[in-house]
Amino acid sequence: MIFDPLRHFHSLNELNVDHVAHLFEVFRAIGRAVPCGVMIVHHHRKTARSQVEYEGAEDMAGSGALFGEADSIVSVYRKVRRSDDTRRFKMIFELRHAETPEPMELFRMGGGNAMLWTAEPWADTPSEQADETLGRILAVLEKDRTARWKASGLEDATGIKRSSLYGKLNRLVSEGKVRKEGNVYYLAENE
Repeated sequence: MIFDPLRHFHSLNELNVDHVAHLFEVFRAIGRAVPCGVMIVHHHRKTARSQVEYEGAEDMAGSGALFGEADSIVSVYRKVRRSDDTRRFKMIFELRHAETPEPMELFRMGGGNAMLWTAEPWADTPSEQADETLGRILAVLEKDRTARWKASGLEDATGIKRSSLYGKLNRLVSEGKVRKEGNVYYLAENE
């Protein structure tokens, strides 16, 4: 049985430890009476942009009893990589009665409204490492090594938004992989 979201199924104070403990007694009674598993969907606390998320159960809004009463917690975060505006979904696990798996990344299979998702191990890409979009830019430039490209042409060829593209091109220029003359770009080895 899934209660989604939790706040629609009660009028108690989620900051009050006694209220939360009572709420979980009700959920346990439902689980025993049916019998079934009980899943509760809750939200994370709001954080200021300057604050770092804890990434896990400690990020949960309300009383610490919400964390203390649950047998397992799965936290899902929407992450946005600023370099290319790619949305990523990170899933963090906290399990009491089993080995805790490493964080996973969720990928939607199919179209934008598809309900099928897969999960793969989460991989953080440090900002100092090249991301796949840099490779896409270089691949376009390598197709015709003598071509000179304006940013608008590279935007169309790579599918990278121009707001992100200029930063990536500047990075490739600073790394010596790409040359810039005026407003055109080309592979550095073509000089």
